[in-house]
Amino acid sequence: MNNRRRIVGKVTSNKMTKTVVVEIVRKFRHPLYKKVVYSSKRVKAHDEIGCQVGDEVQIVESAPISRDKRWVVEIGRVIMIQHESRMKVADNSGARELLVIHVMGGSTRRYGHIGDVVVATVKSAAPQGAVKKGEVVHAVIVRLTKEWRREDGSYIRFDDNAAVILDADGQNPRGTRIFGPVARELRDKQFMKIVSLAPEVL
Repeated sequence: MNNRRRIVGKVTSNKMTKTVVVEIVRKFRHPLYKKVVYSSKRVKAHDEIGCQVGDEVQIVESAPISRDKRWVVEIGRVIMIQHESRMKVADNSGARELLVIHVMGGSTRRYGHIGDVVVATVKSAAPQGAVKKGEVVHAVIVRLTKEWRREDGSYIRFDDNAAVILDADGQNPRGTRIFGPVARELRDKQFMKIVSLAPEVL
């Protein structure tokens, strides 16, 4: 059951009873012209949550519910890290809030997850901090409010979206302290200094 496909999309219609129309946008590089191309499709999904138009939701593949409905809304109002997402800063570098400019990993990357590196601008910072407001930084995502499934089948989520600002080598934090818990997936991504400084690893 856990191997069923899961996709994130945006609700475009909720006029039908317990059914929403979800638009799924796929971004890929054209094999011939090498340009980034967008394609989209709309599917019907069974909705017991009461989603609204504009909500970003996670849908999961199911056995056919009707002739044209094979998806179920699993998580309503998904919050994922993407362009223009805001995140708290979980270190003592001086920055307090980041605005994401780009998720690293290629032009087709749209969403960021735990352990992914983003390019961001500092929207708020302490006056005497080492990192200043308006500075462009690289940061690694250490916490997400979006629930995700681990390889062992368990699910985890945090209370906020947070990142740690990285130094020039792209692996170690610029700060000397980490605030709050971090996900253990950072260990797999070799962010060992962040893991060692964190008060709790979940």
